[in-house]
Amino acid sequence: MRIRVANFDDTFVELAQPAERIVSLVPSESETLHYLGAEDQLVGITKFCERPWSMYKKKTRVGGPKDPDIDLIRELEPDLILCNKEENEKDVVEELREIAPVHVSFVVKVDEAAQLITDLGALTGCSEKAEEMVAQIAQGRETVAGAKADYTFRRVLHLVWKDPYMTVSRDTYIYDLLTQAGLTPVIPPIQKRYPMIDADFIREYDPEAVFFPDEPYKFKFSDIDEFREEFADLACVRNDGLYKIDGATVTWFGYRTTIAFDYIAKVMRLP
Repeated sequence: MRIRVANFDDTFVELAQPAERIVSLVPSESETLHYLGAEDQLVGITKFCERPWSMYKKKTRVGGPKDPDIDLIRELEPDLILCNKEENEKDVVEELREIAPVHVSFVVKVDEAAQLITDLGALTGCSEKAEEMVAQIAQGRETVAGAKADYTFRRVLHLVWKDPYMTVSRDTYIYDLLTQAGLTPVIPPIQKRYPMIDADFIREYDPEAVFFPDEPYKFKFSDIDEFREEFADLACVRNDGLYKIDGATVTWFGYRTTIAFDYIAKVMRLP
């Protein structure tokens, strides 16, 4: 029975059987394959596919998502390559399609992350485990439904960069995740996926809490201290609403989606 899975752009990946030699250029999807039970089928990863570390240490690394070693990938003889619209350049994807079938994801909704898990399960012959992981996402939604009444704060500014500060927009996975977790992301009225913001914006919107993740920008406690000093008069500082959080859990889709709701509920219920 042939396997047919849709890409984000309405093209399809077709396999005669579950993939046996996979190259993943998407860190979150490499991690997801591990938790699906398909790690042994993974023959190549990027230098950023560091989770879990035990997998990273023993897999062939093929460079970065933007500039993978095409010749090395060809030598690995993959029967499936995993890419992402944001992670990988279009011309790289087209070159990889000359080597093997390429699945290209683009996730901006929690439901799309669940579908991706289902698709990866089908492509690897791990559909049963994929169903369990999708069920975990549903359970996570139930967790926040019961927990959000106890949240310390609701209006949250999620930072993704510094110098300049940048945040998310409605057209991002992070925004959808935070919203479904019962929060109200503070965002500017700008049509960019990751808009720049300044001190005037932060003061005007006066968020109740601010998230400082460790990726893509690796916020340090010194950065939080600097923010606290600059915005000492704002509610988020007066009410001790500055949170250093695990960036992967709220930005990586796939396996991380299965634990994200529980993680956010735990963070927001902190005194």
